[in-house]
Amino acid sequence: MNIITIKNQPISSNCYIIIEEQHCLVIDPGTSDCKDLLSYLTRHFLSLDYIILTHEHYDHISGADCLRMNYPQAMLICSEVCNQLIQSPKGNLSQYSDDDGIGFSIASCDISYSEDSFFSWMGHQFNILLSPGHSKGSICLLTHNILFSGDTLIPFNKTVLKLPGGSKFELYQSLCKLQTIVALHSIVYPGHLETCLFKDIISDALISYKW
Repeated sequence: MNIITIKNQPISSNCYIIIEEQHCLVIDPGTSDCKDLLSYLTRHFLSLDYIILTHEHYDHISGADCLRMNYPQAMLICSEVCNQLIQSPKGNLSQYSDDDGIGFSIASCDISYSEDSFFSWMGHQFNILLSPGHSKGSICLLTHNILFSGDTLIPFNKTVLKLPGGSKFELYQSLCKLQTIVALHSIVYPGHLETCLFKDIISDALISYKW
């Protein structure tokens, strides 16, 4: 399993491509035209099976419908709350990012989760862990001691809680859950900045948000 990082634009959030043989998953396509992402998939002759959103904010989702247009077989996965909010410019916060205040919406997902669950892909199990705190619809994705944390955990930075749906109490509960599930030597692939070890950030995060 190979993991490629592509920086979304204009906000530098992380989009991840998980590759197994000639199949792939994409996490958080946050560039509206997906130019670099589509170029990579095409150049490497990859078949896109799933698109996964860690949460509903526009800088992580704006390329989802573009990807689905180019890969109609790809299924969109997110939490049920995230699914509700991506369909509204207010819910996904995009209306606040445009000078015209219009924003955009994303079509309803294909698979949503209202509780912790898992799915299998190319011989790998991916655990879907609901992790509200940064937003109501946040999830983390765990596989083989690799944690895709979205904006729930940002290495050596405080998680943003001031946006609609942010909650210090819910974030602390989510971090406590992650601490019980995620091995300390796991690698964190965050929604922003660079990868790090789970053990290097979880203790400080729990102290920062202890309720």
